[in-house]
Amino acid sequence: MSKRYIVIMYIMAVVCAQAQNTCTSATAMPITFNEGVDMLAMIWRLAGDRTYNRSMITDYNKQADAYFAAYKEHPAVVKAREYAHSGLGYDAVASYGLHLSISPEGNIRFNERMAGSGDRSFSRWSVQQQEDMLALVEDFYNKTDFHRWYMSTVPVQNEAIQAFMKVAEQLDMSWLNQFFGPKTAGTQFQIVLSILCGVNNYGCSMPLAGGGELLSPVISCCMEDTDGHLYYNPEVVLPVVVHEFCHAYCNPLDARYWKRMRKNATIIFELQKEKLIPMAYTTPEIMLDETFVRSCVIRYQLAHNTALSKNKLLAEPVNMGFVLSSYITETLEQYEQQRNKYATMKDFMPVYVKTVNAYPAKKMAKAMAKAAKNNATYICNIKDGDTNVPSGEFDLVITFSKPMQPSISLGYGRENGPFIPLAYGMSSVSWDDSGTVLTVTLDLEPYTTYSFSILGQNYKTTDGNTAGNTLNIDFTTGE
Repeated sequence: MSKRYIVIMYIMAVVCAQAQNTCTSATAMPITFNEGVDMLAMIWRLAGDRTYNRSMITDYNKQADAYFAAYKEHPAVVKAREYAHSGLGYDAVASYGLHLSISPEGNIRFNERMAGSGDRSFSRWSVQQQEDMLALVEDFYNKTDFHRWYMSTVPVQNEAIQAFMKVAEQLDMSWLNQFFGPKTAGTQFQIVLSILCGVNNYGCSMPLAGGGELLSPVISCCMEDTDGHLYYNPEVVLPVVVHEFCHAYCNPLDARYWKRMRKNATIIFELQKEKLIPMAYTTPEIMLDETFVRSCVIRYQLAHNTALSKNKLLAEPVNMGFVLSSYITETLEQYEQQRNKYATMKDFMPVYVKTVNAYPAKKMAKAMAKAAKNNATYICNIKDGDTNVPSGEFDLVITFSKPMQPSISLGYGRENGPFIPLAYGMSSVSWDDSGTVLTVTLDLEPYTTYSFSILGQNYKTTDGNTAGNTLNIDFTTGE
């Protein structure tokens, strides 16, 4: 891609292991914005896709929406809306943008450096979808003069890159090859930042025609402080960056051994899908990839800060539904201690497979069925399919059959309508004195379709049970 399309900074990431007070130099790596990624993100934003409408940078959002307001029905946007409703979103969108090459004349083709059909995210597009979208994207690029807008954001891009350096300075890239074993010759690394991708991050990569891969996670997580300055919280973002790079190592290994793990992994997924599917982890394969990656990230964190608690680090993935994490994290500790026997993670995979298959999934199913008898039930004052729900200030009320521990857990729904904007439109959250009635005051737009879910398994009763299954609710407001 021509240099005029990329704002770029090369870094030498220097990492200090906090507990050991030592420093390690990592390989120089570009941190960049990518015009193709931002263009696809903008198209999906205009299409109304909720994932690409969660940027946290207020003025940037306003300027983007104002510039592109007249193009919400451009054929590329209409097609994106169709694809989004059929499930083509998230990493597939960012990966498609990464695989594009844009000439100074505005011609858009797939990158000539790419070998084959691209990474797993890109392969979510059928060949027909890839070709159909390509012509529409090129038309959108030229009709909107996208490049002019993109270049107008260079100051914001530069500020984001500078802010990201606080994360980059702590990133130990050498750990990846040490832990997994080296990638094939010719493998390259970069980090693509994107404000338009909102709060989501994607482990994208691209097979290179000359051999090797371009490992290029797309990282969002950009915030702004009370003075409007951009920042990335290293405590949050550093594990995210490691997570996305780990996908390039973990996913191919899972795919290679999937048939040997499929039976037990599928049982585990069925038991946890009420938690996983609302978070867009929709298949057993995705669940296993995420579990593997999250377990590796825990090993990274423990290797770089021995003061951290393994049990505390495991609490989040296990509570999210990645229950295998505790087993795999323990197994990976054995791997670290036996590197004389297992030179690379590839050598260790038979042990990893045994760990997945040893998880007592059937026993867990019986225990969950028994526990479900003591779970709370609940009802919501908005029913699935309701229309003419009053706009403006509205109290969402969830009533439970048993006293609950005070918390709130709402997630995405089934449809591609906007998720209730908890971070912005929620003016209050309260429980009544009995602990059975949760009231969430929302600010709803008129004539708008909303889609959300009540994540019952995340609500805990005072006697240690849960509120059972997920309830999906789609509704439409009136005046």
